[in-house]
Amino acid sequence: MSSISKMKFRTGDLCVFRVLGKDRVSWLHGQVSTPIKTMATDSHHHSSLNTPKGKTIALIHIIKQENDLLLLVPSALSDVVHQTMEMYILSEDVEIVRTADVVSAIIHAEFKGQSTGDLVINAAYFGIPATIYISQKQPDLKGLFELEEQEFHYLRIKHGYPMPEIEYKNQEILTPELGIPSLIAYDKGCYLGQEVFARIRTYGRTNKVLACMEFPRSESENLLNQEIFIGEHSRGTITSIAEHDGHVLALGFVPTAKKELGAEVICNQVKGKILS
Repeated sequence: MSSISKMKFRTGDLCVFRVLGKDRVSWLHGQVSTPIKTMATDSHHHSSLNTPKGKTIALIHIIKQENDLLLLVPSALSDVVHQTMEMYILSEDVEIVRTADVVSAIIHAEFKGQSTGDLVINAAYFGIPATIYISQKQPDLKGLFELEEQEFHYLRIKHGYPMPEIEYKNQEILTPELGIPSLIAYDKGCYLGQEVFARIRTYGRTNKVLACMEFPRSESENLLNQEIFIGEHSRGTITSIAEHDGHVLALGFVPTAKKELGAEVICNQVKGKILS
């Protein structure tokens, strides 16, 4: 990974929604899987929006400001997220507005280039450590190079972060299956999907969970969408794969009960191992 520059940028993956109205905090608290009422002003964290059955609609980033809440939403899911949120506004004083703001991520760098009016946070961008700019227009990124598609996916796979329309799509995946415990608060009260998550926690675990795996570079072809085995057990396929600097990393779903660091996996007769 050493050849991936620390001064690269990525943009276009996220859009911005602004949540307004006097009931915005309590309303959003009842929609997403993490606490909103206890968030301090100017704080932020990752969360998830789910169906009542606990299936993932979108992973989002929430920023609490003094007069509103900002939601950073995968651009590919902007319409379904907007429609879902609007559907759950009943009598509350809440307004949801999609803004024209641009979201840019500077990978692995504290980049000094913001202009007046930019909002800047240090946060994970699809799992990748970054400085994120939210601005009305593209910030001045002079001196930076755009993070190439293969590099972007290699880094997000390394950090075990699921991509919409790849690891989760069509509301088919339970959020606990994505393997990111911080996305779910089990003690915050009612929200969409909460009852399902509570039952999973009380009575057992999911049958499958997302894992990051490493495979030999010379044998990595034809692994995408192929079934993954740990011993004789299988619960899913390779969903993403990326090669960089002589390393091949993949994401895919494996049996939760069999997932262990270093465990051998076999996919299309190629042996690999679980990294996380």
